Amino acid sequence: MLRRICFTLSFLTISFGAIVGSYSLSAQDQKKISLLNSEWGMLANPGLGLKSAWDYLVKKKSVKASKAFDCSSSRIVVAVVDTGVDFNHKNLQESAWVNENEAKGKVGFDDDHDGFVDDISGWDFITNRTGIVDGFGHGTHIAGIISGKSTEANGFKGVCPGVKIMSVRFISMESTGAKNLENSVKAIRYAVKHGANIINYSGGGASFAKEEYEALKEARDRGILVVAAAGNERSDTSDRPFFPASYDLNNIISVSAIGPEGKLIPASNWGAKTVNVAAPGGGILSLQQNQAYGFMNGTSQATAFVSGLSALVWSLNPQLTNLEVKQIIQKSVIKTAFLRNKVISDGYVDAALAVKVAAEFKSVPTKSKIQLKKASKLRVISGLQTLPSLQVKESQ
Repeated sequence: MLRRICFTLSFLTISFGAIVGSYSLSAQDQKKISLLNSEWGMLANPGLGLKSAWDYLVKKKSVKASKAFDCSSSRIVVAVVDTGVDFNHKNLQESAWVNENEAKGKVGFDDDHDGFVDDISGWDFITNRTGIVDGFGHGTHIAGIISGKSTEANGFKGVCPGVKIMSVRFISMESTGAKNLENSVKAIRYAVKHGANIINYSGGGASFAKEEYEALKEARDRGILVVAAAGNERSDTSDRPFFPASYDLNNIISVSAIGPEGKLIPASNWGAKTVNVAAPGGGILSLQQNQAYGFMNGTSQATAFVSGLSALVWSLNPQLTNLEVKQIIQKSVIKTAFLRNKVISDGYVDAALAVKVAAEFKSVPTKSKIQLKKASKLRVISGLQTLPSLQVKESQ
């Protein structure tokens, strides 16, 4: 019943199974943060190639050259099911999802009658209250990769800057594995009930849990994409499943982690038939609580990159289904010998290719060439479709 967060650093051991440590940036270094010189995961090959993706969108006149790289107006919502998110961080202050009924309601009342009082930006299932904090820093690090937005002080950016984050805290170092699993189910159901488009789940364990499976099955039926960490056990998940990434549900993208050289990081799980893609996960710079920045490693971080890319693709083309977004992400990888027979796609995700595939995407009722299991209305990449502007206030 163990549930853990899938990241590693170097100096500290915590109770839910991950080996971690801390490397934070000094105040002087923080002032130098920029997308292009501090975060290899955002660069091209083997990073996401976000600059190339933006250049392509400008060339196709899908966005104006003068516009900043920004997802703030997107209606896509990413639920970060994790240790909480510090929305007070200056790079996340525009990223918090807002439950409008509660935000406009009366303090201390359950204005939307959902069983949660004042749940304006999510819920904390550890303390059972709305005042979500991130006492550990992992969830904030994940949210930064997905949605961090640059400020006048520094140029740090996530993959889909400003996309809305629903914070759902389920895991605590003080809780038992069984309790964390119980809260995991509650957190997933909260995200489903409150309209998340994407669930980022950067944790897991070795035990199949029927209630968790059913919650994720409901997410599938509601059209939600689930991006899940393959795990950090250095093993083949074909032989040793890691849940929820290993559940047999076609709305799940399972993610392994690579380092700057394009190889799997030592801790990462893999699976030629069980893991969909790989993404940057070694030495990843992102946000930490209390206005800090730091590096973490693991499939947690790789998962956040894929969630961010999924949000970007979906923001560009809001008419896509969850299975179509998954198909685009998996089809637009860069294949490498390092990842052959390690992940289903044989490659790592690439933003430049993904936005191009999204631009050329046309929904055609047919069987998937990627063989996503149990899909009832899968479509393949075919034909050419005009790509809407990134500013999608009128869409969804």
